[in-house]
Amino acid sequence: MQDSLLQYFGESEIFFDHFIIRTPSGEVLKDGETVKLEPQVFTFLLLLIRHKEHIVSREEIVGTVWGDKKASDDAIRALVKKLRIALGDNARAPKFLKTVPLKGYLFIMPVQIEFHQPDWWRSKYAIYGTSVAAIILITLLVQAQFGTFQSYVEKPKREVFISKITQMKGTEVSPYLSKNNHLLFSHRGINDKFLHLYVKELNSSVSKRITWDNADYIDGIFSSDASQAIVKKRVEDEESLLLFSFDSNFNVTKAEPIELDNALMLQRINAISYSHDDKNLYLFGETKPDSTSSISANVSMSPIVSSESKAVLDDNVNTELDSSGDQTLNGPIQSANFGLIHYNIESKQSRVLLLPVPLGASVVDAKESIDGKFLAVLIRNDNHADIHIQAVESKEVKFVKRVPVQSNSIVWAPDSTSITFSTQSGELLNLNIAKQRLYRWSGLPFNASEVVSQCDEYCFVVKEKEAELTNIVERPFIFNESAYISANQFSLTSSDRFPTYFDEGNGIYFLSLSENELAIKKYIDGNGLETIYELPKTSDIKSFVLSPNEKQFAGELDGRIFVLNLSMRTLSFLSSGTSIKTNPVWLTDDVLSYQQIENGSSVIYAHDFVSNSATLLAKDLLFIKPLNDTQWLLVDEQFNAYLHKQVSTESTQLGRISNLPFFSPDMLAENISFAQLDSVNSSGFKLINNALYFVSSSDGIYLLHQVALETGKRESRNLGLQAVLAQFDIHPDMQKMLLVESSLSQSNLLKVDGLTLTTRQINQVVTETP
Repeated sequence: MQDSLLQYFGESEIFFDHFIIRTPSGEVLKDGETVKLEPQVFTFLLLLIRHKEHIVSREEIVGTVWGDKKASDDAIRALVKKLRIALGDNARAPKFLKTVPLKGYLFIMPVQIEFHQPDWWRSKYAIYGTSVAAIILITLLVQAQFGTFQSYVEKPKREVFISKITQMKGTEVSPYLSKNNHLLFSHRGINDKFLHLYVKELNSSVSKRITWDNADYIDGIFSSDASQAIVKKRVEDEESLLLFSFDSNFNVTKAEPIELDNALMLQRINAISYSHDDKNLYLFGETKPDSTSSISANVSMSPIVSSESKAVLDDNVNTELDSSGDQTLNGPIQSANFGLIHYNIESKQSRVLLLPVPLGASVVDAKESIDGKFLAVLIRNDNHADIHIQAVESKEVKFVKRVPVQSNSIVWAPDSTSITFSTQSGELLNLNIAKQRLYRWSGLPFNASEVVSQCDEYCFVVKEKEAELTNIVERPFIFNESAYISANQFSLTSSDRFPTYFDEGNGIYFLSLSENELAIKKYIDGNGLETIYELPKTSDIKSFVLSPNEKQFAGELDGRIFVLNLSMRTLSFLSSGTSIKTNPVWLTDDVLSYQQIENGSSVIYAHDFVSNSATLLAKDLLFIKPLNDTQWLLVDEQFNAYLHKQVSTESTQLGRISNLPFFSPDMLAENISFAQLDSVNSSGFKLINNALYFVSSSDGIYLLHQVALETGKRESRNLGLQAVLAQFDIHPDMQKMLLVESSLSQSNLLKVDGLTLTTRQINQVVTETP
């Protein structure tokens, strides 16, 4: 069993926290210093890392570490203790190794594994043995002789220099740098309601504000010489693209709308970049939520047609490829996801590039290389992101590389040999075009949310990542506000979310994220804070709801629905793999509903934990929630909320899933929409005293709404200017309430010079969640 572990890892390097493990030599380093591990402890550590995706049981440990020999529980505990000592871990507050009572052990620190030989070597290791090793050794010697052998030694660290490009109070949005070093960006000041447009020379201390009306100006792009800019203007729900022309001092000489093909008028269009010669634009078109009608046109463009994209076409539509290899169509079309659009500024004609843009995915960025030979396109959905590289002239797809899902911008190196992009964690990664491999830029002393430009071989312009600060506040209930009432004022240093009263309002559960941990906690007056369950810091929890009997929590964690048993303090999932399920809602103590996207449509299932079975509950609805045995909250895919009253019969009473009704949009015609929601979240609705409560915002003002179930009458109260998340709870006595206030710290655009490109390829990044 020990041999099988070494065969799997082969010649590799394993990175976690400050540690490096080199296999098969068994060398373990911490901050460059050797850490001595006994052979059994080393094998145990490899076993934990090899099976990070699940809890390693006692039987697995014995079989791998001791082989055919028997081992007592005391021997296993001694093994665990030795590993904890070596890693500097604390059993009471584990950072690396977590004990799961009655089940085994789990390695919870994110791990990066860099294999230094292809997969076939690991799979054939035992078969070919020394003969293959000899062949590889000879090959390496030949490569070394002729200078083709590549070392994995890090390049020397450089001194990093940082200079601020912007220092304005507020937040910069959608920055774009021209080839002649002129910056275009949107900015919202601390007291501003709207995003306005600014321009500046990169090294100048003065910015010029361009727009002043009551509209948002975002997603601007510069031409190469900064004489023109394409910017999106948004007024409430209406969007348009404007072409700005500037003189040499950045005075506006012209501002006019971009004329688009008729087919594009049904689309929400984003301008992504200019072509290398400034004669064309790359645009991304996606369906407007309210666009359902079709139009007739003879246009040289079409929706993407593939089994993956699932675009909807009329039966009379004929599709064909034009001389450029892109897609054209003639006949009536329906609004659909058009994908990446190549728009000629002079002729005002459009064509769709044949790229696989699935329904629900977006073209986040697209840029031609500095020499104009290649086009890089970043396509992202909730599951993954891909960078497509294709030749501009021949349109031949060179390769597709999967990258971290939250990548949101790409820039070409000055020599057109590589692409750098940012990640959700604030890192900068590099994609080498010739090698088709990923590497990491090291030395970045802050987190970057976006990379704007590569200004030199080791120099970048980046946007500093904003920190989302969230605080739980308890205040008098706004519909029954009193001048004198005792409410908790928390002084926590963490970022806290999803507050929930329990035990008749005597205690509070919430999710807490600090620098050191992500944990579910509870607070009780007189007893203080207590940690209920710890999670890996990389986990992303988007919903968190308490069951009616207050015995279980359900939520969405990294795209999966989880259930936390509070008495056992055990966490389990409804599915074994990532399934992108969302919006869990407790229908009863034992029945949970959740939403999922299937074939581009929203479906809602109900899961019965007693029978361990699921049934389809709704189709083409975004959200449903029972308010009592006969009334339901229904939300359609346009975020319109309805109060639906079900005829009370024995078969519609809440209980087992076999008794639940089926919902569809057809049922909405008999109901009147009472609200247009900003978003839908399981924690964003509260039913108490025969009334429904929810939070929304309008023109920067946050409101709490009350809807009477019997009459449908709606009242609203102002929560103030402070941003409030749709996560709240109301005390059972309706005297107090819990809110989550949110704000973003100030961010700036920065120039950072002196980064170091690692020479170790990034093959696999493991960030599994228990």
